Amino acid sequence: MTTISNQNDYSIKYKILKLIKDITHKNYWNQVTTAKILGVDQPKISQISNGKTAGFSLERLLIFLLRLKCEVNITITVNNSETISSNKDNTKEYSLESINLVIIQKGNE
Repeated sequence: MTTISNQNDYSIKYKILKLIKDITHKNYWNQVTTAKILGVDQPKISQISNGKTAGFSLERLLIFLLRLKCEVNITITVNNSETISSNKDNTKEYSLESINLVIIQKGNE
């Protein structure tokens, strides 16, 4: 089980890339095998191996985790006491307090 808690999107993405890399090494997969499992081409796996987050949305990385048979639980907390803005429709936007991901790899544990 891996828990990722952070508010910084870059940091979360980097930690997910590291987890994907760890899973591929644990299973002794080469880049071609990993690419087939994730449904991408080999150069994308090279980017993952090198920790390059550019070109990967958080959504796409979460889909990769699902393809690797991981269970992903997401908790998003907002700071209700800190209003960022309020518009004429009385819709308020609150600041993000935290994003927590709990990732459990199924199968080869």
